[in-house]
Amino acid sequence: MLESPEEAIGEAIDFHAEKHTPITETIRRYTPLAIYGYAPMVAQTPDADYAVDHFMETLADEYGDPDGDTNDILTDEACATLKAAIEAAYEEAMKGVRIWSCEVIETKTYSTQDVEKVLREDEPEWFKDETEVRP
Repeated sequence: MLESPEEAIGEAIDFHAEKHTPITETIRRYTPLAIYGYAPMVAQTPDADYAVDHFMETLADEYGDPDGDTNDILTDEACATLKAAIEAAYEEAMKGVRIWSCEVIETKTYSTQDVEKVLREDEPEWFKDETEVRP
């Protein structure tokens, strides 16, 4: 994982660098350069109503009125109790969720001059002799 835009700039230019091309030419060729900042997505707690509805449908299918009147398969009080218990279980489970997916939270575009400045500071060996090509 890259920790800064400067690291990302170095990685991007290093990826595109060619053996017999001066680094300044590579920079000119691949700029302006867009760098994206990412952060883990925020997980949304699942909807307890969906779980309650699924539970009630399952009960109705297996044990309900064969004529289709299943509104009373679960009392309102039992339905509210079930929903509260599911919400509490979801909230507790969410404490252990590890988010892998990320989303873009920032985008910045760097000019040729910006990229060269960053690389001259972070990777000075890439510029030791401007007439030499990068190994």
